[in-house]
Amino acid sequence: MWKPKDEEPGGVSPVRPEAESTSIPPLAAIGLAGEAGDLLAVAADHLGRPPAELVLRLGILSPDDLQQRLASLWDLPSLSGATVDLLDRLAPRWEGELALALLGDAAFRRQRGLVIALNAPLHDLDRRLPQLLAARRLGLTVYLGPMTGRHRFVIWDLGDFRLDMVVKAASGQDGLAVLARQRGPGPAEFYRLLANRYGLDFASPGDLRSCRLEGGPISPEVARRAPVAFARLADDRPVILCAPRIGRIEADLHRVLTEHRLHRPVVLCPPRDLHRLVREAAAPEVLRRDLTRLDRERPALSARRTPSPSLRFSLALWLLALAVLAAAAPLVFIHLGLALTMVGFLSVGLVRFFAARAMGLQPPRAFRPPRDPPVCSVLVALYDEADMVPGLVGALERLRYPRDRLELRIVCEADDRATIAAAEAALAGLPHGEVIVVPDGRPRTKPRALAYGLAFCEGAMVTVFDAEDRPHPDQLLRAAQAFAEGPSDLGCVQARLVIDRIGNTLQKQFAIEYAALFDGLLPFFARYRLPVPLAGTSNHFKRQALDEVLGWDPWNVTEDADLSIRLVRAGWQIDLIDAVTLEEAPRRFTPWRRQRSRWIKGWMVTWLVHMRQPWRLWREVGPLGFAVIQLYFGGVVLSALAHPAGVMLILFNLLGIWPVLIGGDPLSDTLMACAVLNILFGYGASMWLAARSLAVRRRFALSGAILWMPVYWLLVSVAAWGALFQLIARPHHWAKTPHEPHDRPDGEPLGSIIPKGWIGWLKRRFGGRRWSG
Repeated sequence: MWKPKDEEPGGVSPVRPEAESTSIPPLAAIGLAGEAGDLLAVAADHLGRPPAELVLRLGILSPDDLQQRLASLWDLPSLSGATVDLLDRLAPRWEGELALALLGDAAFRRQRGLVIALNAPLHDLDRRLPQLLAARRLGLTVYLGPMTGRHRFVIWDLGDFRLDMVVKAASGQDGLAVLARQRGPGPAEFYRLLANRYGLDFASPGDLRSCRLEGGPISPEVARRAPVAFARLADDRPVILCAPRIGRIEADLHRVLTEHRLHRPVVLCPPRDLHRLVREAAAPEVLRRDLTRLDRERPALSARRTPSPSLRFSLALWLLALAVLAAAAPLVFIHLGLALTMVGFLSVGLVRFFAARAMGLQPPRAFRPPRDPPVCSVLVALYDEADMVPGLVGALERLRYPRDRLELRIVCEADDRATIAAAEAALAGLPHGEVIVVPDGRPRTKPRALAYGLAFCEGAMVTVFDAEDRPHPDQLLRAAQAFAEGPSDLGCVQARLVIDRIGNTLQKQFAIEYAALFDGLLPFFARYRLPVPLAGTSNHFKRQALDEVLGWDPWNVTEDADLSIRLVRAGWQIDLIDAVTLEEAPRRFTPWRRQRSRWIKGWMVTWLVHMRQPWRLWREVGPLGFAVIQLYFGGVVLSALAHPAGVMLILFNLLGIWPVLIGGDPLSDTLMACAVLNILFGYGASMWLAARSLAVRRRFALSGAILWMPVYWLLVSVAAWGALFQLIARPHHWAKTPHEPHDRPDGEPLGSIIPKGWIGWLKRRFGGRRWSG
């Protein structure tokens, strides 16, 4: 087989054309021998063209086939046309004589990231092969480029990127976006290469920290859309900062260089750092306008002044009066509790009875991903959740949604440095992910963080997740399908929450409660277009609907319940989708109680807000909607508060301690029978709904734990009374629920449904009887 000479004459420069001489390989060397090869050789000699060029022109071999044969002949690695195109779009390059001259510079040759390629022009191979061989002797790897390449001899500088990253990215779609997501080099290196590629300056994240923007206050609309900003660097030099968007790099740069240059140098920087700088400048306007908009424009629907000081004082007096009544006339107090228990259990039982009765096996909606899904902004508000961030980002990255139409925004409080650092590290290399830092202020709640983050989102669909969530990979696509195929007034869809990793009885009760809610009660509400109380996570909103109702109320600690009622009042419909989000329940009683007290306190505030003008609420949601709000929010709270007193009176009557005597034994027996039947109806309807809901998910292993529901409801009563006291003392305080990473080893006892402090007392009281839970 023919091979070029590789001897180096002593004393000759390794980069001069005269260093060696060789010739184009004969046709036999590339597999074309015999009469056909002889005929091609005669034609090439007659035309004065290389034979290999005629092979290409006549279509005897494809360019890729000829490239592979030449690469094998000269023992060279090769670069595909897609790889060369991606290198041209990303990295600075030197061509021809300049590239040859740079090879003579020892300092230049020592740079890492150099890619040297010899491209197609076959008539020039005689003159370029010596440089090829000389470069190989200098320890440099030389690649054979495609036969249709534009540059004869070219050098690219990839910086911290490796060539294998480029080759892998070029094999798929949107190679630049793939490279921008590389976690190793990172976005800063990616945009530094782009700056060098287009001959522009580059500002690192450190440079931007001492940079200040010009032009006065910035509106949120400008902050979330503009890829450019007028600024002054640390040396007071005026520049135009530009962060071209992936997929629109050439278009953004062309626009900046032709329309916005204004005699200022253009400086490239990573989009995430430019957005952070612009957000900081826009923060005062967002805090002034967006976070107070509901209170300014529709104060009757804002929880900022709910409960009012006079109402809080009245509630305190009522509690004091109840305490005096319980001490002075305990029997009267317990009778009052029994009456309220009957009302509360009747409302709870009726809602759950009709929901269980309406349940049926409905075929799931056929999954058809939309062809043109909208831009989706995913918001996750975190506080003191540094350990949860890696698992959360991993779960969100498993979502199947076009990355050029996805915005992932993790919203953190300004003083939560650990979570900010963890989020920055987890989102490194993800162009669609950013960390939004909420300035200090009151109230410090999740809805305030969401309202602040929403101001910097562009998506037509807005999704909310929590720290512990693991959504189904198709959940965003199913939500987009629901909006595309649903009615025009569909404003929100709720995914179904399922509790997994169940380790104790308390978590079993939580899982049963969620099954009854998301597979029984909420589908019943949605089917009859009744108000659907949203969960605090896995909500997917149409941005138009969210803006129309002025977003989340920063002062309501159950922003989900409040927002669902405001959506219905504004004429928007809420539905459920056949997609699941896995969650974990609190393992211990204290975190569970704090979370449940916050929920019930929020329901109280939500009921008070929307009952300020009951006639208007009736008109906007209709009679059935009004009844559902009273039964769901009012009934649940009332039954939870009165439940212990009613149960105590029934037990005392059955034990003969405090018999119910109202005018005679028949009347007492009738009243007691009604009370017992009422409570049994409430329990029975709830257990029936729970059993049917568990059957939908085929979670039959949890069915036995349904019998613990009465004990669980007593614990809910404990949380409800705590919520009532918090409503008076701290109505807008957000009790944070701690979470544990999904992959945390199970190294501590699971506990039981009974709080730890009570277990010791029960053991002492009943002689050490074992509570298995």
